[in-house]
Amino acid sequence: MLARRSTFIRSAALLAALLVGCAPNPTAAPPTSPAEVASPTEAVAPTDAPAAATEATTVSGPASEKVLNYASINNSFTPNFNPFTGVNALVPTVKGIYEPLMIYNTLKAEMVPWLADSYAWSDDYLTITFTLHPGIKWSDGEDFTAEDVVFTFNLIKNTPGLQGSGATAMGGAVDSVSAPDAGTVVFTLKAVNTESIYDIVNQDIVPEHIWKDVADPAKFPNEDPVGTGPFTEVTDFQPQVYQVDKNPNYWQPGLPKFNGFRVTAYSGNEAQIAAWVQGQIDYAGTVMPNIDEAVIANNPEISYVYPPANQTVILNLNTTLKPFDDPIVRKAMSMALDREQMVAVALNGKAVPGDVTGLSGAFSAWKVADVSSLGDWTTYNPEKAGQMLEDAGYKLGVDGFRTLPDGTPIAVKLTMVQGFTDWISAGEIMIQNWKDIGINVETNMIDAGAFFGSLPMGDYQMALWFGWPSPTPYTQYVNTMSTLTVAPAGQFSMVNFAKFGSTDADELLATFAGTADEAEKKQAGYDLQALFAEQAPVIPLWAGNDWAIYNNANFTGWPTRENNYSYGFPNGGNTPEWLIVLTTIAAR
Repeated sequence: MLARRSTFIRSAALLAALLVGCAPNPTAAPPTSPAEVASPTEAVAPTDAPAAATEATTVSGPASEKVLNYASINNSFTPNFNPFTGVNALVPTVKGIYEPLMIYNTLKAEMVPWLADSYAWSDDYLTITFTLHPGIKWSDGEDFTAEDVVFTFNLIKNTPGLQGSGATAMGGAVDSVSAPDAGTVVFTLKAVNTESIYDIVNQDIVPEHIWKDVADPAKFPNEDPVGTGPFTEVTDFQPQVYQVDKNPNYWQPGLPKFNGFRVTAYSGNEAQIAAWVQGQIDYAGTVMPNIDEAVIANNPEISYVYPPANQTVILNLNTTLKPFDDPIVRKAMSMALDREQMVAVALNGKAVPGDVTGLSGAFSAWKVADVSSLGDWTTYNPEKAGQMLEDAGYKLGVDGFRTLPDGTPIAVKLTMVQGFTDWISAGEIMIQNWKDIGINVETNMIDAGAFFGSLPMGDYQMALWFGWPSPTPYTQYVNTMSTLTVAPAGQFSMVNFAKFGSTDADELLATFAGTADEAEKKQAGYDLQALFAEQAPVIPLWAGNDWAIYNNANFTGWPTRENNYSYGFPNGGNTPEWLIVLTTIAAR
């Protein structure tokens, strides 16, 4: 069988069927011809050095030996460099210590080669063959081979509860993985799934010679990690600060251009302000709506970018619990929310309210022409929301709060993260909005570690989430509506926290992924939007932004508004492109 080849040189083309309809920004039209695939140097060209930059005062020695000071919102750190534990893994585990086969650069709508140089689809779209980059070594000096890739995907497939990219876990698309030779990996799919390429290339790869002897991969803290990434050496670890230095055997010559990460725990967004002003932080993804007045006015060396992200911040309602199993309740609680006020107060106007499709503006080319025709439950209307609840049997009690139809009082808790000031501000507005329609909601304030542990276990009633970035709407809907992503009770899962599953969604998602035809993909996308609007599996709040804050005094080459070459949010699980940033920036 002949294979369609995709080689990563400037004149090469990525198979059009895979990227059809992708819109990396609100104004971009979906590609109708093969999208170019970038070489690393083309995709990561550094920005110009910021003007008036000064030498770093917190580090000394050659630039290549300087340390980047990274800010983390946390109370304390526990060693965890396990890439299979999702957001619980410490920075820079995901896309820093470990690396994927390739990186989809959303802002450029192109696939960037990484551990793999190229891939080829078979004519029937049932197999994908990757050619690995030669000469890569693990940080301990062992050779990286195709067997490591096969081992990683089989480990995910055969270990219940282990968090992977989705290609093998939770009923994913991959049936089997094989290595014909040390430099070639072949993925065989269960059925045609043109969306599977994004999951496959995004999976971080671990070394077989280390992980084959791990008794419980899901709980392994991996305190002395061995990876292919630019930063692998844990040289200091304390409860409030730790350091990870560069890989002595990194495969990209001359990279990284600084010695490593020093990560410091801060109690919250506001706790970082003084440190930013004093130049003690170099990099963070903190959402700081008042940054212009609080930080930049006092330290012009600090800058930030926040391009529209391909994800929407959502409110999860645990649909296994009453009354959240009722779509009328979910819609009424959404309609009671004043999103304009939340955006103005909590985000200083730096966001756009969500709509009934659940899709951010980055997917405008995918959206139906008239979103309002799908429903109005994201439009602020407390009077209508209250009437919906009344008509559905959720009556007001003598205390002014509503009850279930059987008379049981409705009293629920909104789980919030200590230090997430934007979420907390929005939460205060939401609680008052719900009180206005007779829903009794209290705040359950917990620290970040507890939050990222309880939400994936389903141990919550209501909670916000960042959303799920993806090149197309497919992943957005897989992670909010597919029965395949509803984890069994008590099983850790980093997707579908609301535990909502629809067989109708499964059929539409299969259609979306099972075709390379642009028109069919678009129609399946429209039908998924209509189903989302009908069922309200989660409540869209506002379109997310890719927040990244930088210190230009100590490092150069950051993405800027003029040259935003990559998303920069510093969390490889949420924004895999940050690996591009890490291998572009340089210490001054």
